[in-house]
Formats: sequence, C-alpha cells, structure tokens
Amino acid sequence: MIRSKCLCILLLLSLLFLPACGQSAQGTEIIILDVGKADAIIITDGETTALIDTGENKDGKKILACLLEKNIHALDVMIITHFDKDHVGGADVVLEGIPVGAVYDAYYEPDTKQYQQYIEAIKATGTPRYRVTASMALPLSLGTLTLLPSFLSSTDDNDMSLVVSMTAAQHTYLFAADATTARMEGLLSDGIGQHDFIKMPHHGRYYSNLPALLDAVNPSIAAITDSDKNPASDQTLALLSTRGIETLRTRDGDIRITDWDGKMYQNR
Repeated sequence: MIRSKCLCILLLLSLLFLPACGQSAQGTEIIILDVGKADAIIITDGETTALIDTGENKDGKKILACLLEKNIHALDVMIITHFDKDHVGGADVVLEGIPVGAVYDAYYEPDTKQYQQYIEAIKATGTPRYRVTASMALPLSLGTLTLLPSFLSSTDDNDMSLVVSMTAAQHTYLFAADATTARMEGLLSDGIGQHDFIKMPHHGRYYSNLPALLDAVNPSIAAITDSDKNPASDQTLALLSTRGIETLRTRDGDIRITDWDGKMYQNR
C-alpha cells in the first residue's frame, strides 16, 4: 500500500513531539483523550472546535482541562454519538463548564442516569439541541463534519450510534463510535467510502464484517479507544497489523493527529 507507506514515513519524520493538550500546530488537530474504554475526541482548527463524545462521568473535568490548556473557552459543536455511559457521561460537566453552540445527538431515548444528567444540563444552559435523523453536514473553518445517523430499530444502544465523517485539508477521517455488526452492515450498504483515518468501532472489538468495513474505508491509520483493563481484541489488532495499518491506542496515552500543509502527523 503506497499511500500507507508514505503516511507512515510522514509520521516518523514528524518533529512535533508536543503533549496532546499542548500548543496547536497550524491546521486541523484531533485529540483522542485517554479516558479508558470510553470516547472523548476534540477536533479544532484554530477557529472552530467540535467535541465528539464526553467519556464517563469522571472525564468531564479532563476534557475541560484540555480545552482550557489549549486556550479554547467555548465549543461550536458537541456531538453525542449514542447514550452509553462511556460516551455521554461527562457531557453535563462540559455543558456547565463552557459555552456550547449546539448539541447534535442520536434519535432515541434511553432511561439512564447519565442521559438524564445530560438533558438537565442542556435545559439549564439553554444549549440548542438537534436530533439527527438524516445525514447532515456541519462546516468547520477548514473542513466539514458529516453526521451519519443509524436507521436501525434496536434495543442495543451501540446499533444507534451516529458515525461521523470529516474532511480536513487533504485528508478524510471516520469516527465509527460503537458500531457493531448491524451498524457496520448499514454503513457498507450505504456505500461508506475511503478515509485516510478511522477511529475503530466499539473500542477495538472484533466483528465478522470488520474486514469488509476496512476494505471499504481502506485507512492508513487507525485509533482505538481502549485501556489496560479493557484492551482491544487480539483478532482486531492482528487484522490491522496484517493490513499494514498504523495502529494507535489510548491505552498508551492521549493520541494527537495534526493535519496541516497537506500532511498528516501523529504525536504522543
């Protein structure tokens, strides 16, 4: 894979060894926070900032600290892919901690404490909320976030996950939330296209159609939100290794991807 080798060389040549929440480089920056087996992803391009998921209850303070360290005092967009406690848990803390322009979330109603805390924080802060029932594009100053809703009817929250596709500079990124077999089959049926980067579905669990998803997406870099206590599946890791896909894991710490000057860099 020539594209994979070229991007891996760029990763090795990167000299920007800054902490994940340190000074931003020019261009678009993605920070995937180490919050255990949970998702909390900051995307900023210097003018607009988005947050995809908010980890567990305890993680809201870490998200706020990272934003403030980067001199970010407001979010333009918060996206909650689904309402499992490891995705919506810190949302109330973030909403109450800094202004949020709008919240976009999945179209279903769970009966959980974390969800109720989230709804109460939205009401208390007056944050506009949009339920995503059709694909929609949100502009960034240097790119676009496209929200892809699930059209499944399921008792499994993971199957209701919003998936996010992003274009930034010359690269494309796919954030696959906690997609499982049925949700991935929907993405494949809808013709999900090639992306340079993928945030792997469901913390690196292996599913029978995961190889087909990787065939369609054909990424050069993959990130997994796992932990020592809840590591990614060995079968998933072997699949990525066999395909020569650069694999980054939050069990090793925060992940930072910087997209600038038409190049993609990865830093710890």
